[in-house]
Amino acid sequence: MFRKFDEVVRKTEELSGLVSELCGLVSAFRPQNPREKKSPAGTKSPEAGKKNPGPWDDAWAVGKESRAEEIRRLRIRPVDTYPSFHSRYVLRPLGPTKLLTNIIRYVLRDPRNQNFHLKSKRAYVYTRVEKELRWQHITTKRFFDEFRFKILECYRDLVLDAHPHMDVYASAALAKCTVPLTNQTLERILGGLGTFPSWRNREKTHSK
Repeated sequence: MFRKFDEVVRKTEELSGLVSELCGLVSAFRPQNPREKKSPAGTKSPEAGKKNPGPWDDAWAVGKESRAEEIRRLRIRPVDTYPSFHSRYVLRPLGPTKLLTNIIRYVLRDPRNQNFHLKSKRAYVYTRVEKELRWQHITTKRFFDEFRFKILECYRDLVLDAHPHMDVYASAALAKCTVPLTNQTLERILGGLGTFPSWRNREKTHSK
């Protein structure tokens, strides 16, 4: 009687093992449920929001649609008279510079615009070299000249967007502007932003 019982137990265990193997094979060939690709509610996948820096030669992204709340915090308030526009938004050697400084910080928070590295009087930009995107060393003079041009485009874009009612005058007034910040002041502002992740990734790659 006990031998028969042991034989039943053994066959039951063998059958259980076969069932487990069969389930494993079925799972391997089962089509993946598209819903399983989604991250749990309230979380983001590791790739969500990940952006690579764009080429230095391209205009910086201003993000008027995707960063509307941040732009509101810049307080680019519309004015209705030419003198008010001139005093508040036309850049001059003696001011105003606070909005320009805030726009620099705003623009460079976007990973797509973090395509340069400046330290110890050396400048590097992420640019096209022989049809490939690479980090390239350039002179600091060239860097600051091109930086001023790029940030001025962003400044004009954001200020003009808040003044559609005086577009012609505002465009003409801002077209004559230059960035009234010295290289040392710009370097101090940029230094306060820390090292961009794009440059740290480059350093990691070179150290391997």
